[in-house]
Amino acid sequence: MADVIQNFPLPLPAAHGAADFTLTLPAEWLALSLSTVRGTPCLWVQVQRGQPQGPHRFSWVTDGSQVPARGRYLGTFSLSETTPVYHLYTSEG
Repeated sequence: MADVIQNFPLPLPAAHGAADFTLTLPAEWLALSLSTVRGTPCLWVQVQRGQPQGPHRFSWVTDGSQVPARGRYLGTFSLSETTPVYHLYTSEG
């Protein structure tokens, strides 16, 4: 099967501290980019078409907040100059 790029809109993070959430993604995926589209944070990933999907855990972390244990950094964004900077981690190491 061929690899494809998919875009996953992400829930907006809480104002401060860490916020955990789950996304349904294929079993194997490669993070390509984190950016915003019309004010919504989105994660672009490369996946192989037809793979089984399942839940994957993620965390938003703001500056000065604790990074998830075994977390893997995926990217950083801010909605504006007056909002906190958010860092996205997967909790799956």
